[in-house]
Amino acid sequence: MGNKFPTSTSAFFFGWIILTLLGGKVPGLCQQSNRAKVWYFGNYIGLDFNTEPPTLLLDGQIGNNETDSEPTASMCDLDGNLLFYTDGVTVWNREHEVMPGGSDLWSSATATQTLIVPLPENPDIYYVFTTSPGSYDVSFPIEHRGFRYSLVDLSKDNGLGVVVEKNMLLSESTTEKVTATVHANGRDYWVVMHEFNNNIFKAFLVSPQGIDPEPVISKTGGVHSGGFDANDEGNAVGQMKFSADGSRLALAIFAHKTVEVFSFDALRGRLAFESRFADFSEPDRIYGVEFSPSGRFLYATDAGCSIYQFDLADGKLDGFDYKIVSNLEPLCDRPSQLQLGPDNKIYVAKYGISFIGIINNPEVLGEDVDFESHGIEIPSDGLRYCKNGLPNFITSFFYEPANGPRAAFLDYPNVFSPNNDGYNERFDPIIVDNIQYIETTIYNRWGNEVFASDDLTRTWDGGNSPVGTYYWFVRYRGANGRSHTQKGYVNLVR
Repeated sequence: MGNKFPTSTSAFFFGWIILTLLGGKVPGLCQQSNRAKVWYFGNYIGLDFNTEPPTLLLDGQIGNNETDSEPTASMCDLDGNLLFYTDGVTVWNREHEVMPGGSDLWSSATATQTLIVPLPENPDIYYVFTTSPGSYDVSFPIEHRGFRYSLVDLSKDNGLGVVVEKNMLLSESTTEKVTATVHANGRDYWVVMHEFNNNIFKAFLVSPQGIDPEPVISKTGGVHSGGFDANDEGNAVGQMKFSADGSRLALAIFAHKTVEVFSFDALRGRLAFESRFADFSEPDRIYGVEFSPSGRFLYATDAGCSIYQFDLADGKLDGFDYKIVSNLEPLCDRPSQLQLGPDNKIYVAKYGISFIGIINNPEVLGEDVDFESHGIEIPSDGLRYCKNGLPNFITSFFYEPANGPRAAFLDYPNVFSPNNDGYNERFDPIIVDNIQYIETTIYNRWGNEVFASDDLTRTWDGGNSPVGTYYWFVRYRGANGRSHTQKGYVNLVR
């Protein structure tokens, strides 16, 4: 089936060039927490965050007593009204009916995550990104494996939506992990997945031109391979999440009992390893991960008994800081996936349990987190209860400026022309956001310094330098207190 929307690299870069010529500095992302106001998950249950506290919903269609209902996702409009939801295999419209074309997506109820992403600047078009399960799901066809997307058009079927493209391949190799955050331009999105049998992240850009099929590749962190034995793919399992401000990404490697944290460049889509914690002594697996609203604290579950808290204030993981153990249950109640809510609380799925857990104060250290093991009760009717999954969202939906500034972003053009024609006269940054301090140095091709400044408003006019290629190096600190370096080259033409 042909793609209705462009996914070519040339189409994307043409759009970026036009954006740059029009000024390049795009307003920040509007508050979109309403996009995550209605959740469906588990066995025929959901939560409506348009009320406080959230209302338990019993009309959802996700549910099968024989499966885990892990990879769920839902999407609302900007007013918090449900648009549609999915379990990675089926897509239901807001009236809880299967969309035309909305069956047989090539994922599985046993895959960890799926994700819905809107097409920027188009209120009707949404992408559903799906992962395939590890080889332990022997019923899953080999030819269906891979990281794929399907396309929902809400302008069709009287506004209820139709899946107009389905199971389009983006990467043959995949784990069960996918997450997304807003681009530094405040408009586009980075959709990040991880391959299997290597340490490769792929970041796909979603812009108004569609999906750029050429991802940004980062080779960093541990290799996701194997599992509990040489014959399974247990390490494909585990949640992966961005912090709400997009500056960090965390993931769980299931059978290796590992949590890894990475920094993220939301301008270029690149990840860099920060830290790893793999010295869990009790559990035989690590499954769920989620950041607190500010991103300072990270939480992880072992899908058995415990929830672990890490304080990332020092930028390192040198051990968990606090272990939350339910004291309301004589037996382990299987905390599974974690998901930040629009109310800034973290919700805890519990496999096969008639309760949803709540971390009420995720921004504090230790026992003051106020964990409620029985936060929301589900009617014990034998049909409705929690499973492993909670809906996955673009994490930027939960960003609130009150929780602290977003990461700093800075980018420069690769050509400028100081020839007194009034255009591109100075070597100015194209994008600059949340910069608190900066030092800029420019060198010629022999390594001689030709310009230096610690003032963002004092930029290079080329001076008496001849045409040619020059190299720049920048040190800067963001308003969030984190320091960065960047380098590149610029061509001076006259």
